[in-house]
Amino acid sequence: MARTLLLAFALFFNHAYAMIQLKDFYPYGLKNGDRNQTRRNDDQFDGPLKLKVPYPFFSGVYQSLYVNTNGAVSFKKGIRQYTPEAFPLNDTMLTPFWADVDTRNWGQIYFRETQDPALLLRASKEIQDIFLTHMDFTARSLYITTWYDVTYYGGNNATSRNTFQSIMVTDGRSSFVIFLYNEIHWTTGTASGGTQDGLNGVAAQVGFNAGDGKNYYAVNGSRTGAIINIGSMSNVGQPGKWVFRTDDLDIKDPECNLNGKADISLNPNKVQLKGGDVIFISGPCFKKSMDIRCQFGSVQVTGSFESVLRVSCVVPPNLNPGVTNVGLSTDGGKTVTNIQTPLTIQCNAGTWGPPSCTNRCPPCARGSVCDPVTGQCPNSCAPGYSNPPQCDQACAPGTFGENCTGSCHCENDAACHVVRGTCPSGQCARGWSGPTCQVKTATPAGCPPGKFGADCTSFCRCRDLASCDPVTGNCRDNACQDGYQGQDCQTKCPEGSFGQACSKQCQCALGGSCHHVTGMCPTGCKAGRTGSDCQQECLDGTFGPDCSYTCHCDGGVPCNKEMGHCPGKTCTPGWVGPTCSDRDWNSCVYKGKAYKHGEQWNDGCSEICYCAMSVVNATFCYSKCMDYKSLQPGCRLEVPPGECCPRPVCNWFKQCRYKGQTYNEGESWEDGCDYDCRCLNATSGLVMCRSKCDIYRDLPSVCSLVDVPGQCCPALQCNGPVNSVISSSKQVLNLVNGFVIYNGGFKPQVSQVTSGPVVTTEAPDGPGYTLTPIYEKEPLCYDKLSNCPNYQEYSCRQPYVPWARKNCPKFCGYCPTIGGNSKGEPCVFPFYYRGENYTTCIVAGHVRPWCATTYNYDKDTKWANCHSGIHDAFCTNKISDCARYGKNACVGDYLDWGKSNCARYCGYCDVVVGIPQGTVPPATRLPPVVVPQSTPRLPTPAPATTTVSGSARTECDYHGEAVAHNVPFRRGCQICLCFDVVSNLVSCTDLCIPDSDWGGYLHTGCTLQPPLPGKCCKRPTCGGTLPADFKYPPGYDPNN
Repeated sequence: MARTLLLAFALFFNHAYAMIQLKDFYPYGLKNGDRNQTRRNDDQFDGPLKLKVPYPFFSGVYQSLYVNTNGAVSFKKGIRQYTPEAFPLNDTMLTPFWADVDTRNWGQIYFRETQDPALLLRASKEIQDIFLTHMDFTARSLYITTWYDVTYYGGNNATSRNTFQSIMVTDGRSSFVIFLYNEIHWTTGTASGGTQDGLNGVAAQVGFNAGDGKNYYAVNGSRTGAIINIGSMSNVGQPGKWVFRTDDLDIKDPECNLNGKADISLNPNKVQLKGGDVIFISGPCFKKSMDIRCQFGSVQVTGSFESVLRVSCVVPPNLNPGVTNVGLSTDGGKTVTNIQTPLTIQCNAGTWGPPSCTNRCPPCARGSVCDPVTGQCPNSCAPGYSNPPQCDQACAPGTFGENCTGSCHCENDAACHVVRGTCPSGQCARGWSGPTCQVKTATPAGCPPGKFGADCTSFCRCRDLASCDPVTGNCRDNACQDGYQGQDCQTKCPEGSFGQACSKQCQCALGGSCHHVTGMCPTGCKAGRTGSDCQQECLDGTFGPDCSYTCHCDGGVPCNKEMGHCPGKTCTPGWVGPTCSDRDWNSCVYKGKAYKHGEQWNDGCSEICYCAMSVVNATFCYSKCMDYKSLQPGCRLEVPPGECCPRPVCNWFKQCRYKGQTYNEGESWEDGCDYDCRCLNATSGLVMCRSKCDIYRDLPSVCSLVDVPGQCCPALQCNGPVNSVISSSKQVLNLVNGFVIYNGGFKPQVSQVTSGPVVTTEAPDGPGYTLTPIYEKEPLCYDKLSNCPNYQEYSCRQPYVPWARKNCPKFCGYCPTIGGNSKGEPCVFPFYYRGENYTTCIVAGHVRPWCATTYNYDKDTKWANCHSGIHDAFCTNKISDCARYGKNACVGDYLDWGKSNCARYCGYCDVVVGIPQGTVPPATRLPPVVVPQSTPRLPTPAPATTTVSGSARTECDYHGEAVAHNVPFRRGCQICLCFDVVSNLVSCTDLCIPDSDWGGYLHTGCTLQPPLPGKCCKRPTCGGTLPADFKYPPGYDPNN
């Protein structure tokens, strides 16, 4: 039925463009306390995210959830699936718009759980107005997720975008979901069969899935092109808004029927005789144009239109008490349909009887009201009365209570009070005790253990209850229970003492008294003491009241348990202050040692670490060693003597082989006038050869190559002025056992083209490779400009990519790729492969370095082999920390130094030949680039500095804003720091401490309340002002 009803609503609104305005969304964004996905991504998720109030969904109740990029909220795990599959599935999720969302180019996703009173009231009223069965519903928690301005996989910042919101509402027992849609312009990503405009293919799915393989709910039009109209449809009569109840196996939507044949129901179904109560009627789909009438017996009244889901009528006064039928008319009373649910007319409290409730009700038990027609009590009579259900007789002497079922036991057989059962003299008959003399007791000589006195009503305080005198209560062994003293053990311990024989002394803060039995201190333990009775001394490393403070003395030496002072006044690295309790924000602590901000050190043999952001103790370490993702059969990793890092050792070759000769690892040789060669790895047999002669590109017409007698290579001669850069490069061959590594596999090196079969096989753990007797040269890759490093790395990114590919492909990493399935497209860094991001070419699963040519290899499977212009074994950095000097160390006064020491880092692996005549045109500004108006122009290249120390960049780009290096700045409820301008690394941390850090700091009766307007952090309240001794946890700032 639900899907038919949804289609009916679609007919209402499908022909008019409609949507929910953003101002009518539930508040979202960082300024409203939302979290957001910190990294733009594709097919990712955030979670598990713990819920403060559990959320019922289908037949389960969930304590946490996942927010998924692809338009879904799930409960058991994150969802990476980008093409929506038909329900039912094994994943438990709700899907406001399950499609292939991609936020890498545009859009943002926000989410938060909130108990904001105003929003809870708004959501409660929406549910009450829509679901008649939940007119008293009160929301306890909302989870708001907003997909703002998001586009699809295959789109960009100029393609269509969608904005929609999911609000999960619950009181812990019932749960509801509100879907709001602002703009829906696309339905499908290109990886799901969609076209470039985001349409066609397998379109988005809207609905709910229980995860049991059976129960689900899908909105009509899901996974078809019709779902693009979701923003102009509704199941509550408001285009772009959908509401569902989700706490049952049968997902409920607010049902009504256009043909008027739905069951008609009313609420409430009980009203007062005096009239004036409002009843709500639902069932048909209503319109404002309808003339609503309600029929109460013979009385007809005019009703009111409330919404497409319901109407209301006011009950007239003076109807006959009891049950009456109600009818509904939508045509002004011409036709009336009876409502199946009857309406009960109740008399005013305490009266009964037709025609006008003039009889008074008898005394019924427990405040119940008599029947409005018969006047009989529904259960039993009130105390003091009998003869149910009329309850018209008073209790006989000697009885009392409801229906007079209690018997009196008063001294001298006196009658007790007929209602309460108390005796007039206050004395019970012998053998009875208690307020109403209903407890049968023994004589004093036979009091039960633990009691004494005339009526055995006094409690003994003896340690051994058997030693208690039944008359006086004295303890024969003089041993009292903890907290009491005296012969009869009825006297509490004096102030300042507690426990057995009052022998223990209180250890309370401010000299306060403790509980006489337990020793618990209402003011907390005094300095140096802890435990429920404050009798335990602080553990080493803690001090102060309740041992609530920590000290960090050098060498692990304990501090003074009361004041926290360290012997010798020296602190553990990373801590400062008189008690060594304050964090040293100017250093990072790593494995017990402090390092200053920006300091770098070796962690053992294999890792290099540096203190990146001392204010949050952010230490980053990276391995000196290569990460071998996979090893070929017959290979193993071994650490050579005297080295730190393992290397692969393979049982293939012991020497490099080249044209019938063998060479040891590291050995170099000449191959006539053709190549200079070198054995790079004897274990794998890898040889690299570089042509002796330069290969020139685009020689001017006035230049030529002239043979020189006795030399292998021709000389360059120019007979006129040259107004451009003449560049050349060496041809590089990678060979294993005489075969050229090319196109992901091996090719025999031959001097001419021969015929032969093409054999395709599968390389271990990677894409296929080809063995074919055809030799092909690697395409050339060189920079047309000689000063590409002057423009710095941001000239390689949008909107300058077309310019960079044409003028600086080698510097920017845009060399054409070889082989694979990408038709020469350049590498994309970083790229995603088998769950990890890679920023360089890798060899996993291949026999030579390769890369992906789209961001997500796992989804697109686009790859190619890397150009040797990116990975040239003959071109290396002589020093290991070139990046520390920055790109300015590659140009100007430091050009020669850069070529000699940092050739690979500076991009000087190709040889740039000098110009005999003429000058190089100055490249002081890049050619004009057509960019959006909001994108800044690329600045003039920075000149070389006078010292080789650091990067030319002094700022990080943070969401389009330039922020200074090493200067903390605040954004929303986070504090951030630009700590690496070369890599544009910005780290942010929350201003507020987590709730768990408040443990032990909140006094009894104190709670954490939501932040004040304009603030970020929760605040403690204790029913008024904070106590004088109240202390905030470390790291908490009340100003935030």
